[in-house]
Amino acid sequence: MCIRDRSKNKPSATVSGTGVDSKRSSEQSKKGLESSPPKIAEMNEEAGDFLYPSEPVHPASFFPQPPLQYSDSRMTNIQSPLVVINNYGIPSPYPGMYSMQYNPMMYPMPSYYPMMAMPNTYFPEGGSQYVEYSPGIFYPINSVPRAIPQPKLVNLNTTKAQDEIINSLLSEIAKSLNDQSSCRLLQKKLEEDSTGRALLASKLFQKMIDKIGEYMKLPFGNYLCQKLFEIWKKEELQEILTQLGDDIVAICNNIHGTRSIQQLFEQSAKHPELHKEISKTLSGHIAEIIIDINGNHVVQLCLKILQSKESVFLYEEVTANCLLIATQKHGCCVLQKCLDIADPDNKGKLIEKIVQNCLELVQDQYGNYVVQYIIDLKRLAINSRIADKLKGSILHLSNKKYSSNVIEKLLENNEKEKKEQIIDEVLTVESYLSLLLDPYGNYVIQKALDFSTEKQRHFLLKKIKPDMKELKLQGGDFGKKIAAKLFKAYPMLEVEETEQEL
Repeated sequence: MCIRDRSKNKPSATVSGTGVDSKRSSEQSKKGLESSPPKIAEMNEEAGDFLYPSEPVHPASFFPQPPLQYSDSRMTNIQSPLVVINNYGIPSPYPGMYSMQYNPMMYPMPSYYPMMAMPNTYFPEGGSQYVEYSPGIFYPINSVPRAIPQPKLVNLNTTKAQDEIINSLLSEIAKSLNDQSSCRLLQKKLEEDSTGRALLASKLFQKMIDKIGEYMKLPFGNYLCQKLFEIWKKEELQEILTQLGDDIVAICNNIHGTRSIQQLFEQSAKHPELHKEISKTLSGHIAEIIIDINGNHVVQLCLKILQSKESVFLYEEVTANCLLIATQKHGCCVLQKCLDIADPDNKGKLIEKIVQNCLELVQDQYGNYVVQYIIDLKRLAINSRIADKLKGSILHLSNKKYSSNVIEKLLENNEKEKKEQIIDEVLTVESYLSLLLDPYGNYVIQKALDFSTEKQRHFLLKKIKPDMKELKLQGGDFGKKIAAKLFKAYPMLEVEETEQEL
């Protein structure tokens, strides 16, 4: 470590980048030391050659050599650390404390930091004065400040300034609609400026009409589109509906586009002349839209705003794609709404299509709800047709999670003859143990006992009796629960079981 005798080299001149003579610099330095607080003056005095080196000193000399007395073989090749000046003018070993764990035994820090000159873009070179930027660390800065140019302030409250901003946004409309602040500014202008609203809306229409479908799907641009749909006239709305074309599916199924298209349809529906344009825009795309998590809301809106004659195309497409729509999560919900709103003619056609496909639908996790919905209408003629369609598959469907619910509904809401038909098929089983142990089939047996005739019930109980003991033994807690429920409803089963044990 290179440390000079501090008693010989007293500060004689400040570090200066100008041609100031040494005498004047020395006086300024002494004056600075005298005016400093005692602690600062003592530290500057103690620093000696570190503050005012008489010759260039390599930064590595500020740190002592790392000790080599370690016996660990990994420490035998330790060399003098490379020292660099960090962003604050403080010497630090490289890789240093910032990129690896600091070991004070390897890199002991000195009791003070030397003052290092820092470049400063806001002050010209010349003079030197030490300022404390952080506790105990001092840095020289230049004493004569340079004037910093200030940005020109613009009053945005003036009409002229606002018009300039609006015009700049209109000139790059695609970029503006992707920016949140720009969209909000345009919306605010449309809301507050009642006199210039129509003119601004007209300018925006000319700028946006060519790519209106893309703008309706933007995260921020869709809000501006919704605002404009409230302002634009019938002719402009009609042109937009014509412009959408095949992009309608992508817009309806988009999380932002679905809101825009619903607002467009709501505003267009206020003009009866545009109802046909709405129908024409959606025609041929209902099946793709109705099964989507976002698009299905558009179809639900059309069911409300369009009259029955204008929505014939919608019911026709739903009926034609009944199996696809009913087996989708969102499609089955909209299908039930169609049954609620449809006129008798369209409703009859849709029910007929569902009955034809009921065997596939009752086994689907969503389709079974559509069949149950029709059964709950309590149209016995339709329920009888469903029972006929499921004839021969009752036992198989009774053990299924979804279809077992439909069998129970049919026993509750059906003609007497059809109930007997379903129970007779259940009575064809030789052993009821598997049905009683089934988590879904046991409910069908219980429901059959509730709605069977006296003759059928007697025959069914007679076939169940031999399996009651095995039901409690093999079924565990579940079997015991079912057995207890049957014993409570039909005490004769428990009596017979006691007689068999004796």
